[in-house]
Amino acid sequence: MTLHSKSVESFKCSVCGSTANTSLDGFIVCTNCGTCQDRQIVQGTYTAIEGLYSGSQFVDVGNKMHVVTANGSEIGYKRQSVFKTSKAVRLKRVHDRMMMRIEERLLRGLKWINMVAAQLQLSVQTRDRAAYLHRTMLPHYNIHKDQKPLVICVLTLAIREHQIPIKESQVLEIIPLLSKNKSILNRTKFFIMEYLGISWPSHRPECFIPQIISTLRKDPNVLRYLERRNGTPEYFSRLERITTKLLQPMTSLDYGSRAPDILAASAIYAVDSFLLKVLTQRSISKASGAVEFAIRIHHSQLWKSKAHLVKKLLEEEE
Repeated sequence: MTLHSKSVESFKCSVCGSTANTSLDGFIVCTNCGTCQDRQIVQGTYTAIEGLYSGSQFVDVGNKMHVVTANGSEIGYKRQSVFKTSKAVRLKRVHDRMMMRIEERLLRGLKWINMVAAQLQLSVQTRDRAAYLHRTMLPHYNIHKDQKPLVICVLTLAIREHQIPIKESQVLEIIPLLSKNKSILNRTKFFIMEYLGISWPSHRPECFIPQIISTLRKDPNVLRYLERRNGTPEYFSRLERITTKLLQPMTSLDYGSRAPDILAASAIYAVDSFLLKVLTQRSISKASGAVEFAIRIHHSQLWKSKAHLVKKLLEEEE
């Protein structure tokens, strides 16, 4: 599948703004920053409407997958019982292996990336970025025979580049590693950083705020406290807005080595303590997955010294 040169030349990168693009297996890739921008979708299969004899009358039946077997190319094979037999399944498996040839290792990694992207509901942009990094790194990857560490690292890198509130442990739940292989993750990260010439990106604390707030909206205990204090559902929007303003100007030097998800949870708890006080440490811990002790330590060590900033934001909000 190839792209028309006209569509590639007229495309502008959304990350760096460069117009220098190239086509790679149906993908538009920015030659300046390497971001996968767009992809071309195969046109749908069309069939004539029954009862109409004009050749110009067609209806779209959607994108169909063509499976090449000994019987030729078949459309809609999933609906036919003949392709569900063990002989047909084995024939298709053998044919796929013949078509893969030396690309079997690459396609297996892309299959894992698609599986993780589907289960974590990643965007197409993030999935394509991970696939592009995997395709670039795989020919030079000789740290370990198993490519699972490479797949996990490129997925984590793509997730952090797009600031998606998903941690590496959630990826490891889908693609589990043996305990002896987990030490290879750090070596793989250093390999990627050295090859690309970049530093490993970190999550910003404010990217975890919408996820925590949306969970708190559904907590019955929080809603009960909010009703007792005559609060409205718009309170959560105000809480999210003030917490985001509080965390955005902060740099990594301000919060040190604190985990960004725990920092976001403690910031929400600190802002709420100046408002209606409807949140408890237990409810915040349940919504964010952070330990209550960590939230308490962050609140006492960090946010008590920054109480003047919270009060200033509240005055500006009013």
